[in-house]
Amino acid sequence: MAVQSTVDAPLREVFERWLASRQAGAAVATAALSADRTVLVDAGWGGQAHRLVVRLASGGPFETRSQFLTLRRLGTQLTRAAVPSALWCEDDAGPLGAPFFVMTRVDGLTTAKYETPYSFASFITDANATERARMQWAILEQLGRAHAATPSDFAFLDRRRPWETALAALVRKTAERYQLVSARGLQAPVIERAFAWMREHWPQDSAPVLCWGDARLDNAVYGDFGSVTLTGWRHATLGPRELDLGALVFHHRLVDDLAHAAGRPGLPDFLRPGAVAATYADITGYRPVDLDFFIVFAALQHAIEAIRSPLRTKAFQSLADAMADVMTGER
Repeated sequence: MAVQSTVDAPLREVFERWLASRQAGAAVATAALSADRTVLVDAGWGGQAHRLVVRLASGGPFETRSQFLTLRRLGTQLTRAAVPSALWCEDDAGPLGAPFFVMTRVDGLTTAKYETPYSFASFITDANATERARMQWAILEQLGRAHAATPSDFAFLDRRRPWETALAALVRKTAERYQLVSARGLQAPVIERAFAWMREHWPQDSAPVLCWGDARLDNAVYGDFGSVTLTGWRHATLGPRELDLGALVFHHRLVDDLAHAAGRPGLPDFLRPGAVAATYADITGYRPVDLDFFIVFAALQHAIEAIRSPLRTKAFQSLADAMADVMTGER
């Protein structure tokens, strides 16, 4: 849905009026619609410049309100993960055509800016092994900090039914999403095999923690090789720690496999399952278990999204191969 306002005025003017109602004396120099329903804003008040990000909802107000609350409550934790500061939340779709929330903009190095996967050519491929090791440590350290948050502060993210574990709730919601997709005739045997494999390899229960929910490098901004901010909290949830670790490994493996398929060396020394588990254990004192299950789960979730578009057929085949490899123990 395109950004629309209730008046015929440029986006900058519309947002400036809204911002002035929240922050006295605020003025907006620029406001530009970017990718992923995001507006980048340069504003000022109190004699200082403020660089902002406005995230527009694709669904209802709960989507933006939950992200806003997640970031706000992360900012109050005793052990704080590095995340953007959430400033305001607007549930009314009137000003910009959809509910939205406003947070501070984090500047730095990001993989999202590249037209090709970061495993082809990026600041990560340009880095040396020591620098990539620092990057890996930094993102896992911030994940550990997020996982250390008080779960009861994020009860609004709990999707469990009575007597249901957090993991069971996440798998149930994923199965419901696949049922909706399959009802449109979009089915894939490898997805159904993955659900069966997961039932047969169900991991041991663990206490749920706050999870990033979309753990991948595209949602991280590096200030340098040793510092990172976690952005993109749309899929935050309560679940096992391994949910984030498995997703981080899977999403990197996906782009690394694409590099290999294109005849490029990829990043063989980066975000490998054993190294991720060992580093996370060194940082947090918690040793991840059953990581293969969560790698398959991440691949399964991504595959369900991939089959929704015929244009993603080639990418889906790579996902299917990745899931099959893990399920058969080949990687």
